Amino acid sequence: MKIHRLPALCLAALLALQGCGSPEQTKGEPDMDFNAPKNSSPLSSSVSEETAGGFFQPGEGASLGTWMWDATDLLRAQEALDFLADHHVTEVYVSLMRSISKEKYRAFLSAAAEKGIRVALIGADAAWATEEGGKSFDAFLEWFTEYQQSCQTDAQRFYGLHMDVEPHQLPLWQTEPEAARAGYMEFVRKSQSFCRAEGVLLELDIPFWFDGFTVEDEGEKMSLAEFCIRRADTVLLMSYRDNAPAVFECGWPEFTLAEKYGKKLILAVETGKIYEEINITFHHLGANALYEELRRLRSIVEEAEGLGEVGYAIHYYDSWRKLPPDGHPKGEDYPYAD
Repeated sequence: MKIHRLPALCLAALLALQGCGSPEQTKGEPDMDFNAPKNSSPLSSSVSEETAGGFFQPGEGASLGTWMWDATDLLRAQEALDFLADHHVTEVYVSLMRSISKEKYRAFLSAAAEKGIRVALIGADAAWATEEGGKSFDAFLEWFTEYQQSCQTDAQRFYGLHMDVEPHQLPLWQTEPEAARAGYMEFVRKSQSFCRAEGVLLELDIPFWFDGFTVEDEGEKMSLAEFCIRRADTVLLMSYRDNAPAVFECGWPEFTLAEKYGKKLILAVETGKIYEEINITFHHLGANALYEELRRLRSIVEEAEGLGEVGYAIHYYDSWRKLPPDGHPKGEDYPYAD
């Protein structure tokens, strides 16, 4: 385990942690009702307003983001935006659903801007990191360009592309890992060039263990994590752990790399039902524990030195809004010995 300039309050806890080790895998058009009454759906109030200590607040100047994988949620705009604003969300990553018109996207983005929430478009097809996925990726980029050009105001436009493309989900990652990494790097370079031409930000979601692979970029050897940080404007670490010190520890050495390149680093936590070798989710722990650990994480980040800009994210909107204060019941498939 690597310990770097950690605040005293979390050092003891970190020494007891296991390393951050295994890959994570996450993963008829009604009218928008912007005038619906607040909390008109039972789901919109499923997270208790009486959660101990209140909802997590990211702090002055810091961001809090979430993924909106089901784009039909933006058709229930009032419900979604009330939840996001009440929970101090500053940015949301929305997926592309071609059955939803550009007009609906523009209306949602405008309404989000009025609440101080910016919106990025998610790209999430692992095949885009392969030659075979090139046409699909080009079609995605073409839609984005057409959408941006169709907007009349900046409030209607996406601030960037939020790429959750995970090459380790490809069979090629196991059979030809070097080719898989090379294909992913080409995808990142193409995304960077496109975003620069469009004048928008490029954000990459990566697993924290990308620092374990050595690659070459413009004649320089570096980790795959450094390559991503170097090329993107923001890197989001899928630092999925169930306690603040463990989440923070997953940020090394990416904290140092982000500070080196002057880039933003986001630490993300999970609320979906995902079981791995060790617990990585708050699904059964609940909203109370989620907000408490995020507050602890914020304290650790603010007391640490030399981190640069750090943001936070909660994966993902639909599972988060349904998360009970004390968690979902543990089913027969619950694998851990508590």
